[in-house]
Amino acid sequence: MADEESASISADLGNSNEPLDADVMSTDRSSSTTKTTTVSTIPDAVTTTRSSNFLYIVEPLANITINSGKEARIKCHVKGNPPPKFRWFKNEAPFESERRGRITIRKEHDGSKIRIRNLDVPDTGYYRCEASNGFQKVETTGILKVLMDIWP
Repeated sequence: MADEESASISADLGNSNEPLDADVMSTDRSSSTTKTTTVSTIPDAVTTTRSSNFLYIVEPLANITINSGKEARIKCHVKGNPPPKFRWFKNEAPFESERRGRITIRKEHDGSKIRIRNLDVPDTGYYRCEASNGFQKVETTGILKVLMDIWP
């Protein structure tokens, strides 16, 4: 069959969020010529994967200076899909809630929050929030400085 054409498609999926360029080559076997056309397209499966999996810090942790005896709230504001899991660290050591309730860690719809009641100078440190959703991991660090009350 002299008029038969064969076509092949190649695409570079890469890691970019840019549209993919696919080279479509068709060969006319009767004249042995090849015609290449570049088409900008993203297959449905790639579009769904790229646009639905994300993770980012909405607002980094703030540095806080506060007097002892007060309450501090440290908010890790992160958005992601799938929803992320959070881990907290104080001075690079894993940080968890206390059973007595002085320190609580709560997950919220837009992140995670630490609340420390009755602050004392040893609560001073670098607090790091790490969020991971299986596709990405982000982290943000803030400093909590607790000042000792000085009585007049």
